[in-house]
Formats: sequence, structure tokens, C-alpha cells
Amino acid sequence: MYGFTNLDINPSINSPTRPVEAINYGGHWLDDEITGYTTLVVSGRHTFSRKINDVDLTGDGNMYLSSKLERRVIEVKFLIKTDSISEYNRQMEQLNILLAKPHQKLFFDD
Repeated sequence: MYGFTNLDINPSINSPTRPVEAINYGGHWLDDEITGYTTLVVSGRHTFSRKINDVDLTGDGNMYLSSKLERRVIEVKFLIKTDSISEYNRQMEQLNILLAKPHQKLFFDD
């Protein structure tokens, strides 16, 4: 006959604990390490452009020499939910300490 599948939610399968936009900066998951921190939106991840190095020809057009990827600006919107302004200041200080280290690897949870 027909093969039906049980569509009930299986409680043994764990859902992801952080959003797919979650950021790992320098080996630190910001959503996990900073209490109350949640990544909301990340923009600039999938857009890139090339800087073309070329020379003008005496006739029409240019001659291509090389190209390189231009830098990208990654904009992150996040939420820090706390109960007091002093707790908020502590969380922001912790975030600033993590982000102050230059030249760190940056990747996302997806």
C-alpha cells in the first residue's frame, strides 16, 4: 500500500543553539561567550567586487593586466539583552575586548 511517514517532532534531535548568522571572531562564538548577545542581521557577506588594473590603448578600449578583490565591509546588527545598565556595560566591554584583536579569522555558523 502506501508508505506514510510520521511527521511528529522528534525530541531527540537537537535544534541549533545559535542562529546561522552567528559570528566566530578569532575562535570565539560571540553568541555563546557574551551573555544576552544575539546576532540579528549580517550584510556584506555575499557581495564582492574586483579592482581591475588596465592600461589605455592608443585605439579604442583598454588592455587588461590584472585584478584583485576589493575589501568588503561586513555590517552586523546585534542585540544585547540585559537587566541593568551596568550589566550592559560589562557585556559591551567584553565584546570590545574580543573585537579589539586585529587580523582575526571571521566566519559564520552556516
